[in-house]
Amino acid sequence: MTAEETSGHVVKNDITNSTRIDKELLSKHLNEIVGEWEFQSPKEVEFFENKFTQVRLVRFTDRQLISYLNIIDDGKPIALDLEWNPFTRQNGVNLFQLCTSRGCLLIHRRSGQKNDEFFEFLKTHQFFMKDISNDYPMLQTTFGKNFPFQVCDVAAQILRPEKKSEKFEKMVVQFSHLKPTGKFKNKKISRSKWDRNLNPRQILYAAFDAVGLYACLEEFQKYKFEFLHPEAIKSMSMSISKARASKKEKNKPPYAKALSKKLDHIKIFAEAFETEKNRHDPDYCIDLNGVSELKFEELPMFADFYKQKWDKPYMNVEFVKGTISKVSMVLSSDPNLKEILHNIDDGLTMSLEIKYNPKDADPFISLIGICSSLGCLLIKCKDGKACDDLREFITNHKFVFISSKRIHDYMKKMFGSDFEIPIDEEKINHLNNYQHTNVLLSVELNHSDWNQDEYTDAMVLNYANGVSYLYHFITHHV
Repeated sequence: MTAEETSGHVVKNDITNSTRIDKELLSKHLNEIVGEWEFQSPKEVEFFENKFTQVRLVRFTDRQLISYLNIIDDGKPIALDLEWNPFTRQNGVNLFQLCTSRGCLLIHRRSGQKNDEFFEFLKTHQFFMKDISNDYPMLQTTFGKNFPFQVCDVAAQILRPEKKSEKFEKMVVQFSHLKPTGKFKNKKISRSKWDRNLNPRQILYAAFDAVGLYACLEEFQKYKFEFLHPEAIKSMSMSISKARASKKEKNKPPYAKALSKKLDHIKIFAEAFETEKNRHDPDYCIDLNGVSELKFEELPMFADFYKQKWDKPYMNVEFVKGTISKVSMVLSSDPNLKEILHNIDDGLTMSLEIKYNPKDADPFISLIGICSSLGCLLIKCKDGKACDDLREFITNHKFVFISSKRIHDYMKKMFGSDFEIPIDEEKINHLNNYQHTNVLLSVELNHSDWNQDEYTDAMVLNYANGVSYLYHFITHHV
């Protein structure tokens, strides 16, 4: 079925009444495929050229579910994949995708639904999946912590040991020796709310995950592997990772080993933070009202979710594991600023960071952060106005900070053409040779409007983390 011109408008490819979906249709963008995919009504899909697979969608509570399972059961290991709503992980798996030589069966499950027959089927058959690190916990959420399961994780047991690509598309081409007829992988679709009614695009995406995996089975069987309990696979994966890390560390030159030790001092979780961030709805928000302390483990996962206005006198934050920093913010016009600055003065080198709004035609300093062993102080400079007490404090102390000509120019614009930040040259040299990633790294926050009257908790914590990081670097590594 092809798009047609009707009254000057392009009609997308409606597959509601189609029983076959061929390569001509699949070669187009998935967004052009619309319509309804009825339950229990199979469609023949040409995922690979001249190879049609029967795809059937059924409900988890369908009384005939065991019959459909028996239809596709060919007595061999079954390719299995799972989908769930990333915003309601606590509700378990929403879609089970199974594929054998007899076709692909998609089983759609709503929250709270149970099916003892399907549970028994999973316990009594062998499956192969790709990377069960996220899938198995979801199966446990759905069926219980002690869920018995025999599986081959092709990522852990074949791809990693053989140093093959773990990217799904590359794996399919390399092991099946077949080229897909369309581009089925789509990040936006992968983040779908799978507990709701499914459209054809979601169904084709999900079916291909199982069909593509099954297409690799014959080649997989040339490698030695066992069907194991997921906990055994997890243990095996950890052993392989440790062995690789040990070998990699052993082969490093001396300077690289020294750098690795430095990186271990301050734990970074930027990737974990991004992963957790993507699981939540954009409007998700964490209320910090009444919270006086944030632990290290809370920050990487939830930094961007602190969306309330910062209205606290201070907060104790564990930016670095085992070390609490007192974070506070004041206006540069505060009549008690001199005393406040004195309270963070420990007589040693401190860290300093500066923020300005890069979107302004004529930028000025909006925020200055200073960190010492006594706390992290953020000074908000309304309209970039100078402050004699702040100038005097900076001039009479030594700092480490990430400098640039632009920042120097803005500082001179604020404090006068003769103003210079006293630098601890020895510590700066160490800093310039040090590679790091901030725990609360966020491009979105870094490009916030720093000239606005009020900051969110996330903006304050993000900025305090940066200046705190510099301070703890010089404390631990110099």
